[in-house]
Amino acid sequence: MRPQPKCALCQTTVYRAEQFGCFGVQYHVNCFRCTVCRQALRVERVHRAKDGQLYCHVHFKLLDDEGRIQLDKSVEENNNMDAMNMDITERSQA
Repeated sequence: MRPQPKCALCQTTVYRAEQFGCFGVQYHVNCFRCTVCRQALRVERVHRAKDGQLYCHVHFKLLDDEGRIQLDKSVEENNNMDAMNMDITERSQA
């Protein structure tokens, strides 16, 4: 009997009913998502980094040479403002 294949991302057993093959390896259907935004990926639009992580087209374009996502300053500022606004809202409701 052959050993069951392992998911390339979570390293747990992939059973036939839940397996998805891409890049010559097996994934769970639910693991086949963008590492950043967790969007379900399609074979024709998926990108794999050197470390094996999967990315959607948008986030793959933002990777630098070391595999880190590079957001432009306006995106980072908007995220910080959203976090600040959420923190203020949470405090006012307490």
